[in-house]
Amino acid sequence: MKPHHLLIAAALAATALPGWALHAGEVRIYVCEQGSCDNGQGAARSAVTKVLYEGLWRNGHSVPGETYTLTHPVQPGKQYRATFAANGLQDSGDMVFGAGLRGRALPVFSGQYAHVDHPFAKMKVAVPKRGQLDDGMGMQYTGRFEYLPGKSTLNSILVMGTYIFFGTVVDTEDGTKETGLYIGNEQINGMAPQFHKANAGFLAKLQQKYQDDLQVAKVVFAERESSARWREALAVVGKITMALATGGASAAVTSLAGETAMNLVGGMMKGDDASLTVDDATNLALQKAAGEDTAAADQLRGILKR
Repeated sequence: MKPHHLLIAAALAATALPGWALHAGEVRIYVCEQGSCDNGQGAARSAVTKVLYEGLWRNGHSVPGETYTLTHPVQPGKQYRATFAANGLQDSGDMVFGAGLRGRALPVFSGQYAHVDHPFAKMKVAVPKRGQLDDGMGMQYTGRFEYLPGKSTLNSILVMGTYIFFGTVVDTEDGTKETGLYIGNEQINGMAPQFHKANAGFLAKLQQKYQDDLQVAKVVFAERESSARWREALAVVGKITMALATGGASAAVTSLAGETAMNLVGGMMKGDDASLTVDDATNLALQKAAGEDTAAADQLRGILKR
């Protein structure tokens, strides 16, 4: 069967990137390389990322709950798996970041996903939430991810965003390991984030940009005041990081600690906790993370009071 163009989801830049819906009223251009990509088993390749999606198609759409095999020509011998929800967004498995590759490094995320409303692209995107990102160059990031939609200054149709990460970073080449809070560069959706250690000043500026972009900040903190607030929040994250690094905590407390740190940072970044003190925001973040696990919550409160 000769390759033919398959319209799988919406006409926005006529591209197909990780995290974008494969159907639901939007157009993406794929090339069907094998079988039937309309109704039946087939293999469709993204014209942008070169990722090949092989599986069952129905009316040119991905089928909810079906498992798709993903491959990429940079590493043709490796296979990945992914499933998609009813809205066409990925909801489990592996996300291959095929855009903006450097050499033969192929970044892949494996884990859980969040479906985020992107106000500037006017669409939902699937983004990593919890799991492991392997950047293909020896660095592995395991933990919780938070995605902040961004407004492109270069092209109104580009889907931009910034990732924040809290968890463990392992250099697989020398075996070093570090736990902490990291921030990625703002970049096009479909490119893997490149993380560096977070600091109070940068977080304050990122918060300012995020709120300005969304035009939701009625009262903007002065940068000095915001930096002071972030320094206080990072001190809390530091306590959590030290507790995880020294060991001895139960699995429940360790999991709760990471969730609490990311709830605190995410809430402050989005302005949800602007009226609260950092202490109150921390307690709220802990409560949201703990749910009914009061025992683990009490243990973590004890750690934070030290």
